[in-house]
Amino acid sequence: MPLSLIPPTKKLKKKRSNIGSLVLKKAKEPKKLIYASIFIVGVVLILSFYLTIKGHQAFLTRKLSDRKEEVKELEQEKRRLKEGGDVADFQDKLNALNNLVDQHTYWTSLFQFLENATLPKVKFNNFGAELSNRSISLGGETTSFTKLAEQMINFKQHDLVDELKLSSLRMSEEGIAFDFLVQLSPEAWQEVSEKNEP
Repeated sequence: MPLSLIPPTKKLKKKRSNIGSLVLKKAKEPKKLIYASIFIVGVVLILSFYLTIKGHQAFLTRKLSDRKEEVKELEQEKRRLKEGGDVADFQDKLNALNNLVDQHTYWTSLFQFLENATLPKVKFNNFGAELSNRSISLGGETTSFTKLAEQMINFKQHDLVDELKLSSLRMSEEGIAFDFLVQLSPEAWQEVSEKNEP
């Protein structure tokens, strides 16, 4: 008899039901496997996402700390430069003051020159100075043309005199009245201790 025509027995029915449940169990296991795989992949993704965020957060925290340190260094540099700027401003003011002192006109030096270079029998009774072109005008009197010529030669031979002009000449009660225009070197206006006296 063919097998399919044989009526199922209890054993066979039990075997069929066991096979059916086994097939059903086998069919349910891939679903569990898929769910388990999805769960594991999800956990791995979430864990990697979490670790990536934590790592990036740590990176950003270090970067922020580095930037704060750079800002502190720049602030210190700024303060140092500002203090240095104050020093530079002070140095500029000091240089400007030194320039003013250097350009100061020392009349003492000029009058010492006139005292030393003026010959006996010559007297000056008029004095004018033009600082912008370093010249002086002198009005005076002497007893003779010879004394006037000697005075002119004495001035011209002096190191502090760049140029000497006789601007006027006339007769006076003392003898001869005259006016000089004297162009002086810059050293004539310096402090006596700074220049070499002839």
